[in-house]
Amino acid sequence: MELHCTAEDLWISIEGGVFDVTRYQGKHPGGGDKLLRHAGRDATDKFVKVRSHPEGVRDIAAAYRIGSLAASHGPGPSDEGVRVVDGGVGAAGGGFAGLIDGNEQI
Repeated sequence: MELHCTAEDLWISIEGGVFDVTRYQGKHPGGGDKLLRHAGRDATDKFVKVRSHPEGVRDIAAAYRIGSLAASHGPGPSDEGVRVVDGGVGAAGGGFAGLIDGNEQI
């Protein structure tokens, strides 16, 4: 997941879900830079601490969900060996199901 850490390819994880928020950067009320700060890693702590999130924020996020995190049992630092499983695609995600293999290291 850590490879998706640029403005052109921006994934974040929240509460075990993986979200491709590349296209959402310009729509984020706090600015795309808030998302970019957490690109390629878990943003759960920051997400739950933000009190200004609108009531329907989880519904908005669901549209960008592309899968779930699963820990690999392979060697390497703790932030490696993370992969996306289930290939769930939100309405805004379009076309990612064919690109994500549940066993692919990302």
